[in-house]
Amino acid sequence: MTNIPIEIPLDLPGGPTFLRVLLVLTFILHIFFVGLMVGGTYFSVIYRILGFKDQFSLRFAKEILDTVTINKSMAVVIGVAPLLVISLIFTIYWYSVIQLTYPYFLSIVWLVILAFLLLYAYKYTWDDLSKRRPIIHICIGAAAAGIFTFVPLIFLANINLMLLPFQWHEYTGFFRSLLLPNVLPRYLHFFVADFANIGFFTAAYFWYVGRKSDDPFYPRARNLGLRWALIATLLQGVFGPLNLFTMPRGFYSTSLLILVLVGIALVTVGAVAVISAIQEFSVKKMAIALVAIGSVAVVMSFIRDTVRLNLLRGPDQIAKQNTELYFASVEEFLETYTPPEEEGAAARAPSGQALFNRFCASCHSQEQVTVGPPLTYMVEKYKGNPDEMSQFVLNPVKVNPELPRMPKLPVTQEQTEAITEYVLNEEWKQGQETDESQQAQQPGQTPR
Repeated sequence: MTNIPIEIPLDLPGGPTFLRVLLVLTFILHIFFVGLMVGGTYFSVIYRILGFKDQFSLRFAKEILDTVTINKSMAVVIGVAPLLVISLIFTIYWYSVIQLTYPYFLSIVWLVILAFLLLYAYKYTWDDLSKRRPIIHICIGAAAAGIFTFVPLIFLANINLMLLPFQWHEYTGFFRSLLLPNVLPRYLHFFVADFANIGFFTAAYFWYVGRKSDDPFYPRARNLGLRWALIATLLQGVFGPLNLFTMPRGFYSTSLLILVLVGIALVTVGAVAVISAIQEFSVKKMAIALVAIGSVAVVMSFIRDTVRLNLLRGPDQIAKQNTELYFASVEEFLETYTPPEEEGAAARAPSGQALFNRFCASCHSQEQVTVGPPLTYMVEKYKGNPDEMSQFVLNPVKVNPELPRMPKLPVTQEQTEAITEYVLNEEWKQGQETDESQQAQQPGQTPR
């Protein structure tokens, strides 16, 4: 028994390869605009503070803010696509993890709404509140930036936990999932990338807007963006390897190594081009830097996809076996099932094991907490009192606040008693030894 649910035997709206490519491409666009939204908000707040003594910083903060309100809308709209695709490809893992962290995952909705309202207030009170109550105005912008800092952490924690189904019983809940070794390095890798993203965007944006102007503001703003891009790109040389080194076992493959080496080469080209553009600006140098770093973003998306496939290879094999066992039990049930109104129904009633496999096995394992408590817990709690367990199965109530409420099952009193007898008599232990020996042979599975 494992805590990996069975597969859902439904046809996908496209082939696996097509959906993976679609996920990579839509994620690139989504993360690009997310970087502009998060980085742009931080730029606006930072340079609004510096604007107390420097008119350039004040103007820079306002013009960057004008782009943020557009970019955040693009981030949300385009973000729907990768969210839907990942829920199609990794359905059993994605929704299982959401069950573990759902209060915080659902909080994304109201947090993003609040952040957008704060961002609009920050923008549209610039000419009024910024002059009368500058500290309050800055606090509004900082609050939006703070929310934009926290929301990606929820997504990253969910994605990270999704890739580690063998550890779901240890890291239940959002805050416990943050204790996984790879969460913080991955978050820092993402966050620094936002500043590289907004840095390159700033350079390109102010070059384009000011290309026909003699205003010295535009070259200065362009070079400022290039400097931010360079610093963030160089810092990725620290956080990128740290992210890889803290990955769990099973992530590595030859294809991943090739992608990493290609990414390092492209980052080197981009960094050299940025340094050269800062020293002596030319459109060609900036274009080389943008193409190189844009290619890095594509490579990084394929690296993420490769890591997902590598880490879920073992769990996928177990999910396939669990699915085969489940449908075998369903077939057994259908062969022995007779409607209650037919004569002799009681004599041909399905066994407690068949009923358990049909209604309970997807949520309850023998020894580990999955969606619900393990069988060992039930035996300890209800041994000697089967009627209490039967009543609970017929009319379930929420007991453990950390676990979801058990749904009401479509079972009769007699079927409930059969399930209770199967669990409390520990008939499920008969196949435990065989199950454990089979799991020990599964490639990529960590020992319990």
